[in-house]
Amino acid sequence: MAIIQMKKLCVVTPKGTGREVLRVLYDFGCVEITKGESAISAYEDILRFNPVDSDASEKSDAIFRALAALNNLTDYAKGLLSAKPTLGIKAFLDGSIVSEALTTAEDINKSLSLIDDAKTEIAALTKDLDFYTPWVGMDLPLDFDSPSVAAIFGALPERVAVEDLKAAVNEAAPESILEVVSTGKNVHNIAVLCYKPAMPKLLEALSSLGFYAVSFAGKTGAPAENVASIQGRLDKAQEVIKDNTEHIQSLAERREVLERGYDAAMQNAAKDDLLSNIGTTEYTEVFTGWFCAEEEAPITQALTAIDCAVFTADPEEGDDVPTAMKNGKFAEPFDAITQMYGLPKYDSIIDPNPVMVPFYVIFFGFMVCDTGYGILMTVLCHLALKAIKPTGTMKKMLTLFYYCGYGTILAGVLTGSWFGDAVAAFSSTFLGATYAIPPVMFDPLSNPVMMLGVALGMGLIHIMAGMAVSGYRQYKQGDLFGAIVDVGGWYCVFIGIGLFALGLFAGQILIGIGVATLLLFGGREKKGFFGKAIGGLGAIYGILGYMSDLLSYSRIMAIGLSGAVVAQVFNSIGSMMADMVGQPIIGFILFVIIFVIGHVFNIAIGALGAYVHTSRLQYIEYFSKFYREGGRPFRPLGYNTKFTQIVKED
Repeated sequence: MAIIQMKKLCVVTPKGTGREVLRVLYDFGCVEITKGESAISAYEDILRFNPVDSDASEKSDAIFRALAALNNLTDYAKGLLSAKPTLGIKAFLDGSIVSEALTTAEDINKSLSLIDDAKTEIAALTKDLDFYTPWVGMDLPLDFDSPSVAAIFGALPERVAVEDLKAAVNEAAPESILEVVSTGKNVHNIAVLCYKPAMPKLLEALSSLGFYAVSFAGKTGAPAENVASIQGRLDKAQEVIKDNTEHIQSLAERREVLERGYDAAMQNAAKDDLLSNIGTTEYTEVFTGWFCAEEEAPITQALTAIDCAVFTADPEEGDDVPTAMKNGKFAEPFDAITQMYGLPKYDSIIDPNPVMVPFYVIFFGFMVCDTGYGILMTVLCHLALKAIKPTGTMKKMLTLFYYCGYGTILAGVLTGSWFGDAVAAFSSTFLGATYAIPPVMFDPLSNPVMMLGVALGMGLIHIMAGMAVSGYRQYKQGDLFGAIVDVGGWYCVFIGIGLFALGLFAGQILIGIGVATLLLFGGREKKGFFGKAIGGLGAIYGILGYMSDLLSYSRIMAIGLSGAVVAQVFNSIGSMMADMVGQPIIGFILFVIIFVIGHVFNIAIGALGAYVHTSRLQYIEYFSKFYREGGRPFRPLGYNTKFTQIVKED
């Protein structure tokens, strides 16, 4: 349960064998390869990049496009907690996976292109249809042409009365023919035939009424003929969409093939990118990076077996060493909490996870503080872990909440909360007598001062544990005296305050020893008498910071009480509704409905609040005592897939 020791790695392999090297390193899953400028910075005079000509990215894009189309057209939605299908490494690396998926993808993408073309055509045809529709009642060809007669097409505002329009036309060109083709969208669409000599005067009269011309240049035939033709083309385009959509839907059973192919293509693209960003010479490829020191022997053996030259070395001062932590089964899920704050530096000695776990579980438990909620959390998380077999962060978070469920059960038993006061509410409403499960220690709602005392007591232990970890780090760094005076001094002060509160004279003695120790040695690293004196006074002044930290733990009481109150409110509402109805069966149903809705809401809000505030107590009040953040995460090569879980084969 510590920060994993890292070593440098340099692998030199004949040019063209880099993929075989990557296959070996991927299998180990504990090697990080440096790429980009930092990969050649130490030997930039002899190493060069050799970009790999690859179409893996294009293949993955094509497969993903097809997969997205298949999912959209089949209304497919994979559940958030659905388990990934498993696949062995050997099968995953078989090139036929990508080629098989690509064949299906090309089929789907061809149909998808036809659908897109048809949709584009429909958009254009719909626009043409909207243009012709107002004129569909006109028999006159749009390309009408005569030596002596002109055709005028246009529109004018609907507010112009038809009679006024006719009068204006007759006055300007008595021998003309006017047809109001349609009226709609606040305009009259009109067509006028007139002798060409009368056309200027007629246009002037129409313009005075707000007329504007509509051009049919390049259009032929009657509007109705054009509409019929457009409608026919629309029907054909719709048929293309329908046929190709059905074809894509018929390939739904190939979804898993596409998913496996996409994952494999993405892995190929990642390897090509890596090979394009490592150092090369005329005859060799050079891989540099970091690996877990405990795997040195098997890694070296595997690489030398494929004719590689392998060089390893310990980190040197100034190296950007990645941080990886190795914890036991119980502490590992809490990596997620630590990583959100920031990984510890590689040389910080202390892995915070093991020393954080018990406090996190207990604090979380007292914030949710309900036996029923704890049982639900534990059971649901256990079932999710067994059913979907998650990996990565999801597995860690489900396991974390599974453990926190036990802390919640413990806190609920101690405080007598089982879905709030559900037992008492149910029994008094439906059984005619009040039964309740008594608390083992105390009821927070009846004795909030005791709850506050418990919260502050846990906080004091938490702070002192953080100081102890800090002292251990000082000891490992060779500063035993510093560990004794820095941590021991404050321990004397805190323990002395506790004994003094109990009326014991020994408490005053311990306080005096602690204050004197901090005053004398708190500024030991300062220069000069005054510097050391001021440093000692500054150390004593730190009591204010510790008091502020201690008061932060009152949030445990506040959040625990708020959840208990909300639980009781929903139980009371359910009981009142059941009493109001007066019918036992209907009342029972109403009680159950309100009970389920209310407590689901309360457990969701309570668990979220507990998660946030428990993490905050670790980050601010605990880690500040010993934690050195700023570590760079260790990113080993591995099969990071989106749809498929890759399993190692024996």
